[in-house]
Amino acid sequence: MGVKVKVRHLTEEEVQHLQNQLKAKDAFTVRRSQILLASHEGQVVSQIARSLRIATQTVRNTFRAFEADGLASLHEKSHRPHTMLPHIDEAALQRLHALLQQKPRDYGVENDHWTLETLAQVSFQQGITREKMSYESMRRALKRLEVNWKKATSWITSNDPNYTVKKTNGHD
Repeated sequence: MGVKVKVRHLTEEEVQHLQNQLKAKDAFTVRRSQILLASHEGQVVSQIARSLRIATQTVRNTFRAFEADGLASLHEKSHRPHTMLPHIDEAALQRLHALLQQKPRDYGVENDHWTLETLAQVSFQQGITREKMSYESMRRALKRLEVNWKKATSWITSNDPNYTVKKTNGHD
């Protein structure tokens, strides 16, 4: 049989604080307070989960968070990733800007216009970036450079020597 998981013994101040948090506007805080108070009253994980209609893992996660952070665990933390660092530093940004001034065909790209995909590939091949950047990472890097990036547009042209005249004056 498994060990019955319970929250550690709560002090009177903690119990009072948890009871006050039952009236909080934030549902996360209310739910965690209910879980901790139920455990303090002697209920086990499965009883708490059943009575609050939540998963047993939610109860265990609440206990673990309380053990680690105390009453601060009653408030939900940010879900933003901690690794949101730019993939490219300032020196590399300047090299990327210089790369944009050159023709893609100079780097073996069979296109006359830079796309985010080809820019990411060439910047990696040229050692500007440590890894091939995603479309979104490249877009953010160009935004940092204040480059107005637009999707490449194909223009209809002709080899006809009179093309310009025909285009401006109508059909001949």
